[in-house]
Amino acid sequence: YNFADVTKNGMLAGAVIQIKDPTELREKIEYLLNNRTICEQMGEAGLRFSQSSTGATIKVMQLIKAHLN
Repeated sequence: YNFADVTKNGMLAGAVIQIKDPTELREKIEYLLNNRTICEQMGEAGLRFSQSSTGATIKVMQLIKAHLN
């Protein structure tokens, strides 16, 4: 499974923000918490993206489940 492609496609869809370190993570979380409209737009983009990748989502969930057992 190519997570790099999924990440790239998620970013193009407006559903993903790629970060480089914990400081940037904190900054992005604060940004989203302070910008409700952007946060909601990303959430909607994430929903559309996940729905368009339903088969991929199921495969990822199966991989995660295998590692949890």
